[in-house]
Amino acid sequence: SFNNVDCHYRLVSILKLLPGLLLDTLTVLGSSDCAINHITLEGLVQHGSGWEELHYITPDSEMFGLRKNIDH
Repeated sequence: SFNNVDCHYRLVSILKLLPGLLLDTLTVLGSSDCAINHITLEGLVQHGSGWEELHYITPDSEMFGLRKNIDH
């Protein structure tokens, strides 16, 4: 069985199995785990191909170094 890190990390490898992939936009729904988002996004940017635009959607802005909402 795969854990979450394995599944997200392998996304680029899986997409490479589709050599004729020609998308205008690839939209990826990120994890709630900041570390997994970094690994996945980095892999897509460095090694991915087959699309013109990449939309990476995360549930919060933590992966960009911004803290989660603070209770007042």
